[in-house]
Amino acid sequence: MLALDADRATNRHVSRTQAAIGRALSAAGYTVRVATWPLAVANGIDDLLAAGGAPTVEGGVWVPPVRPRHTPGADMPPTSAVASL
Repeated sequence: MLALDADRATNRHVSRTQAAIGRALSAAGYTVRVATWPLAVANGIDDLLAAGGAPTVEGGVWVPPVRPRHTPGADMPPTSAVASL
């Protein structure tokens, strides 16, 4: 479960880190869920817990955005398997 700072919607460093960690864990075969809480209550999970709050686990499984991989030659037309002599 990822429990990064609550300001991930406005802090690109947090959102990029969450995406990178989530992608790495998903690629390694882990199920990734994200804990959330209101930013007005606390920014970090430690402050939330110290204030007596509890995070909410986002419904479903978080799936990170996947960047398409470039396969060399994938955009080239197929070639004939027969060679001329």
